[in-house]
Amino acid sequence: TLDITSATVCDSFGGVAPTLTISGSAIGDYQWQESSDGIIFTNITGADQVDYTPTITASGTFYFRMVTTVASTCSYTSDLFTLRAVEQMQ
Repeated sequence: TLDITSATVCDSFGGVAPTLTISGSAIGDYQWQESSDGIIFTNITGADQVDYTPTITASGTFYFRMVTTVASTCSYTSDLFTLRAVEQMQ
């Protein structure tokens, strides 16, 4: 399960959001995924550890989830983490 499921970040682009962490079993292969609509997800290159810290590249709402695969026969998809990034006023 995800330790937190949502956050709003007011930051300049290039900042980072809270670190997302999966708790539970440490067995299997991890792959973090992202989506702009919460429906269609794509793998995040290099995001294959139990922890992931998103980098803010634009304002808007973004969705993240973790897919854990055990022995390529069984997979588990975590709850969604919703990140709302609001551009910091200068």
